[in-house]
Amino acid sequence: MGWPNVTPSHRTLLSKGRVDLSEDEIESDSGQLTERAIDRICTQVEALRSESIAVRSVNLVSRLRLAVECIGGSVVGVGPHKGVYVSLPDDTNIVVYPAVGVPTSLTLHDAVEHTPGRSVGIIYDHVGLSEKWLEHLAWLGRNVQIARWVKVSEAAWSFADWR
Repeated sequence: MGWPNVTPSHRTLLSKGRVDLSEDEIESDSGQLTERAIDRICTQVEALRSESIAVRSVNLVSRLRLAVECIGGSVVGVGPHKGVYVSLPDDTNIVVYPAVGVPTSLTLHDAVEHTPGRSVGIIYDHVGLSEKWLEHLAWLGRNVQIARWVKVSEAAWSFADWR
């Protein structure tokens, strides 16, 4: 955020989410931001949040596709609820749900409910997840076997050994 009459850091000038405030967006008597300033800041934050989720989702699906193709399989298409339909080299068909952020048991529930009777995987990026979440996901994987949790970095191994 750029404050009026303050020289910004060279690094912040490069920021995509930068919001430069004008003097009339700061109330002179209280020093608080005006509603207009807050609305502009919130709009910018939401735009960046949405773009970040979209980029992370595309990255996850791209890495899924590369992993599946690496073992001789193919991505057949994308269906409802972001399910990615995958055909493995042995003609096994699975539906993989990309989970951006921390996958939960709700992610599992939705994936299974949206594809009854199908083999289901949930792919996620474990980098940056706390050890507690990783332990929880491992526990879910061991104890609730209706779907499988797949770390994107291990996707080729996981899908090659899907049986």
